[in-house]
Amino acid sequence: MNTPNKNDNTAVVIFILLFCACCCCCCVSSLSISGFLLSGKKDDEPSPSNIPPPPVKISAGTSVKCSANELRGREGSVYRSMEDGTLAWYPNPEIASSWNPNWSKGILDVDCKGFTKGEDVKMKSYFTEGVDYTIKGSRENPTRYCSNAPDTGMICDRTILGGWEKFQFKHVDGNVYGIKSNRTGKYCKDNKTGNMSCNHGLNAHEKLTIKKHGDKYSIKGPWGNKYCSDQPVGLVCNTDPLQDWEKFTITKA
Repeated sequence: MNTPNKNDNTAVVIFILLFCACCCCCCVSSLSISGFLLSGKKDDEPSPSNIPPPPVKISAGTSVKCSANELRGREGSVYRSMEDGTLAWYPNPEIASSWNPNWSKGILDVDCKGFTKGEDVKMKSYFTEGVDYTIKGSRENPTRYCSNAPDTGMICDRTILGGWEKFQFKHVDGNVYGIKSNRTGKYCKDNKTGNMSCNHGLNAHEKLTIKKHGDKYSIKGPWGNKYCSDQPVGLVCNTDPLQDWEKFTITKA
C-alpha cells in the first residue's frame, strides 16, 4: 500500500480553506445587496432622525405667536389656532375678545415653519341666528319688554312676553346686525327721528351697530350714527351720549 504524500495533503487543506473563504465573501455580498434592495435607501439619503418633524399640534382656540417664520411678516402678530390646523390672525383686541376673553394670557410661542395662515378672524356674533330673543329697555324699573306694536312700532313698555316681544338677530359683519321682528318677519329700521319700525328688508337703514357693555347692549342706527334710546314714545335712534336709556338687556326668549 502506498503512503500519502505530505505535499498532497497540504494542497488539499489549502483548497478547502480557499473554498470556505470564497463562500463567506459571497454570503456577505448577497446579504448587503438584499438589504439595499429591501430598504430602497441610498447612502446619501438622510436618516430618519434628520428628517424635520411636522408642525406641533396645537389645541383649537389657543392664542399663538410666531417665534420664528412669522406668517404675516410682522412680529408680534397674535393668531388663533383653528380646528383645521391653520393659524388665523386676530386683527384687533376687540375681535380676539369676542372669541376668547382671556386671549392675551398664556400666548404660545412656536416656530411657525410648516403652518398655514388661514383667513383673518372675524368678530364673533353675540347672538345665535334662528333663535328668538327678547329686548328690554332700561327706562322703567322693573324693566319692560320692547315690542313691535302695529300702531306705535318699537316701544319698550310691555310687562308680558308674547309673540310681538320676540326678535331674531342677523349678523351682517363685525358689530353690524339686523333685528327681525317675529310679528312681521321683517327687519327693524332706524327712522332717524321717529320710532323704529319693523316692516322692511335688510337694507342700509336696517343695519344697526350693536356693542356689549357688561351685561347690556347699546344699539346705534346708521342715520348720523346715533344711539337708540328707550324713550316714553318708543325706541328712537337720535341721542349721542351712552347713558342708561341707551342700554338694553337682550336674552334668549
